[in-house]
Amino acid sequence: MTVTEIVRAKYVLGTDGAHSWTRKALGLRMEGDRTNKHFGVIDFIPLSDFPDIRISCVIHSVLGSIMTLPRENGLVRFYVQLAESSVAWGDFDGSKVTPDDIIKIARKIMHPYSLDYDYCDWFSVYTVGQRLADTFSHHDRVFLAGDAVHTHSPTMGAGMNVSMQDSYNLVWKIATAIRTGNRKILTTYNIERRAVAKELMVKDRAMSDFYCNGPSANSACYSEFRESFRDFVSGVAVQYSRSTLTTAADTPNDLPNDKESKQYDQRVHSKPSLASNLTLGQRIPSYLVTNHFTAEVCHLHAALRSTGHWRVLLFPGDLDESSQASKFCALGIRLEAPFSFINTCTPSFAPIDSIIEVLTIHTSDRNAVDAVMLPDIFHPWRKGKGHQYWRMFARDNDAGDDVYKAFGIDQEVGCAVIVRPDQHVAYIGELSDLESVGRYFEGILALKQEKKDVDV
Repeated sequence: MTVTEIVRAKYVLGTDGAHSWTRKALGLRMEGDRTNKHFGVIDFIPLSDFPDIRISCVIHSVLGSIMTLPRENGLVRFYVQLAESSVAWGDFDGSKVTPDDIIKIARKIMHPYSLDYDYCDWFSVYTVGQRLADTFSHHDRVFLAGDAVHTHSPTMGAGMNVSMQDSYNLVWKIATAIRTGNRKILTTYNIERRAVAKELMVKDRAMSDFYCNGPSANSACYSEFRESFRDFVSGVAVQYSRSTLTTAADTPNDLPNDKESKQYDQRVHSKPSLASNLTLGQRIPSYLVTNHFTAEVCHLHAALRSTGHWRVLLFPGDLDESSQASKFCALGIRLEAPFSFINTCTPSFAPIDSIIEVLTIHTSDRNAVDAVMLPDIFHPWRKGKGHQYWRMFARDNDAGDDVYKAFGIDQEVGCAVIVRPDQHVAYIGELSDLESVGRYFEGILALKQEKKDVDV
């Protein structure tokens, strides 16, 4: 007897792999193709006299190529080029390949060094190919992520890393839509992550060709090639284009011409020259800073934890200078005002920093500034918990990092930077231009709602 169960949901997430049932149910197409190149992947403890066995490297020979990635507990992952099916393997059947088969080929490629093993933790065989779905969402109600919408070689963990980034990009947007009732933020998932997947297809094809083509002039450039690929796969080099979430620069030549970007209004513009080493749409780099109240040296990212918060980073320069301090106090009073974006975007029943956190990074000697005397918005007061002492920092010259210099910020001018919940830079503007900051947030976060209205 067949039992049918109906589940009603506001949102559905399809993360069900390369043979995704969700994708097929929606009738979405996968574009691209497979090649005739086959690789074996094996995690094992190598018994070898190869001197660089614990160093990630590429080995090219006329018999094929190997990439090695040292792992935990003495394991090393080998990506071994098996053959092209049209030449050596005929009708290739990966299910018949054993660990011994992979090691035999690796042994020939590594000759005259020896290679053997007693313990294999895992192995698999894959055929190189790049395929991409024509869309990652359906009516902004059903979303797909990972292998369900993009497949490629597993080189350097690209599949796992990019899939995690898909899911991370999606879930905080869904949380924002549920909390605020503003669903237009969800359109950015398909725009941002499909563009990343398209770039991955190009890079993955280039990386596969690099391994499959054997020794060449490009072999000497491997380190640079690998670093570029690694930065992209880790998300550090990913740059999101103009959208509801990421502002464009204030000069016409910097405005993107793509169809997706043109649908967004141009009310909020950034001035990237105020932080010349930050890139709009890219993850903010992390440098050492010093907590103003505790004197603890920490990475900036430690204050940008993945809690779903939006952050406004303020760079006011030297607060020990009277005019700078006066301007900064006035800024704080404006931020605390009843009709500031901080209040209009925060439910009245919630703490003032529950949606948007204001972080300050100054250049003063921390002992010369009595930060408690600054407006509370810079160190919010929590009932029963006191001040939040983790919102104000000094640049950390003693440890060698100067975050102002690293970000390209003039300490005499300063700036304000909006950082999204995923740590990507959304806006760069003048320190005093709270109107632009307010327009940005009020276009994304719904106006303040009473508790009874929050379940949307």
